Amino acid sequence: KAQAIVEMLAPHHRGLEMRAIAAEDIDTAKADEDILINTTSLGLHDGDDLPCGLDGLKPDALVADIIMIPPVTPWMAEAEKKGLKTHAGKHMLDYQRDLIGSFIGAL
Repeated sequence: KAQAIVEMLAPHHRGLEMRAIAAEDIDTAKADEDILINTTSLGLHDGDDLPCGLDGLKPDALVADIIMIPPVTPWMAEAEKKGLKTHAGKHMLDYQRDLIGSFIGAL
């Protein structure tokens, strides 16, 4: 599923290297990444495990989460404690609102 998303986005962002990383490969792969995005439901419920550890990320890496509630997931809070930049899931909805409205004929 993640690879299909990469293939859909890549033509719109030429010049950027994008790749899907399997969960079992993330600890070795994340050291090379500028952006790490949680696209799982981990963080949606109290007591969820973190999607992955944050040790080994570049100091200027961006940690993003698609979860909208809570606005700051435990994973994002951990990233902020480590001084990493974060991007909240709410912003994803902000950019989709008009597209959804047009699709359902509300705009």
